Amino acid sequence: MAIPNRVSSFISRASFRSHGFDQFWISPPEFFDFRERVQSFSSIGAFATGQANLTATDRPRQVITVQASADLFKALGVAPMLGRTFDDAETRPNGPLVAVLSCELWQSAFAGSPGLVGQQVEINSRQRTVIGIMPPRFDVADQHGELWTPLVLDPQNRRNRGSHYLYLIGRLSRV
Repeated sequence: MAIPNRVSSFISRASFRSHGFDQFWISPPEFFDFRERVQSFSSIGAFATGQANLTATDRPRQVITVQASADLFKALGVAPMLGRTFDDAETRPNGPLVAVLSCELWQSAFAGSPGLVGQQVEINSRQRTVIGIMPPRFDVADQHGELWTPLVLDPQNRRNRGSHYLYLIGRLSRV
């Protein structure tokens, strides 16, 4: 799925040229700084990738995960085909455990059951409520994500600027 033309992605503002890096990932405090201070974007979303174990109806699976901020889908301009995406409360510490599935994973692991939204699935031995299903072929930055979970960040913790692991995507403001 193509990203709309009013979306601009950027990987970093940090650079470590002495170590051979012109671009570098962003730390959570830097992400909060971007959101609060950069005026040229109407929304900025963050994400990180990983893997998880999913207990599906047919067999256990290892899936590619994307931990996403609530604004990531808004920045991309993409809505789920069923259900919804994350809200701010779900991306805060101790928020509800929820997940959004790719259309392909929904079809292959759960036979495309329309009743799956609102039901719980087991991911890494924890129950999460499925809140949405993304459109077919939806992907973020060619990561091949199959399962999205909230990127849980504490906006009160602004100290750890050395932990760079986030990618950012921003939607340009209208001029």
